[in-house]
Amino acid sequence: MSGWKKAKSMVKKDVLPVFELLNIKVTILETERKGHLKEHVQTLNVDDFDGIIVAGGDGSFAELINGLLEKGMKDANLDLNTPGIRPPSPNVTLGILPCGTGNGLANSSHGCLDPVTAALHIVKGISIPSKAFTVHSGSKFMRYGFLCGGYGVFSLAIKRSETNRWMGPLRYVYGMFSSMAQNKDFMVTTSAEVYTTDNRIDGPTEWKEFPKTVRNVEIFIYDMREGWGNTTKQGLQNALFVCLVLPCKVWEQFKGVYKLITRNPTRFDKDCYLPFNCRSLKMEWDDDAIGYDGYINVDGEITNLPERNCCLTAFGDAFRVFGRSEKVQDEKH
Repeated sequence: MSGWKKAKSMVKKDVLPVFELLNIKVTILETERKGHLKEHVQTLNVDDFDGIIVAGGDGSFAELINGLLEKGMKDANLDLNTPGIRPPSPNVTLGILPCGTGNGLANSSHGCLDPVTAALHIVKGISIPSKAFTVHSGSKFMRYGFLCGGYGVFSLAIKRSETNRWMGPLRYVYGMFSSMAQNKDFMVTTSAEVYTTDNRIDGPTEWKEFPKTVRNVEIFIYDMREGWGNTTKQGLQNALFVCLVLPCKVWEQFKGVYKLITRNPTRFDKDCYLPFNCRSLKMEWDDDAIGYDGYINVDGEITNLPERNCCLTAFGDAFRVFGRSEKVQDEKH
């Protein structure tokens, strides 16, 4: 358990009774520091559990998935520092109870931010496949991502939000809108291994380069034009959905973010948006690149880069997560 301080009382008061009613045995670890969860799961034999549940936010789940996937790579004697290697999927289903500041995964997997509803989904035992992506800089492995990433306005917004943690969830709103208001452009050489057909599992690909001057590089594990959620179809795909936001007026940016939040796919019809699906995405920065500060945003956290480049590669069906059935998700989206 981690995230907001209310997580502990919420789990004991509202969630544990649901598990106890169904005679589900629960072992609780209360994390004490950042990195504690990641360290702990690497010592576990996951075969001893039917599920591992995080009571927290996206940051807590990031520790869980990074710990498990890194452990799987090491146990299989696979090199983390080699891009493009698929991590072995954990032999245990994962889940999340929304108790954190950022709850993107909980919202997409459960369709709400209510911990009791999430607990009910978990006890039903329905699981769905989800993606992960690797992040490398130079020849060094940085981390796994499972939700989203970005460079430009998105990374600047996260950086600013970190200095205002006292604001709680509102810090993301402040960070985003204050960053957009700067009307700032960024220079980055972006290339991608794009899919040339609708087959995003093992379909043909080709490398393409894109415009260097952008306002934002948006990276998602799901195609935002097709709806938001852990559907089986998208969860199996080896694909990132990337949208380059080209230089535009400030009001266009604000309008675009509003449409993103309200899940309006017409956002991507504007000329200043360049969306595509890709297997891998590479970003490189020249020595004189405008706006470069040496970091990107991965799952709402700042990831500092040791080199002036990074490569993100997607892997479908990287893990399974408790959530709504595919039928319910497709009806809603």
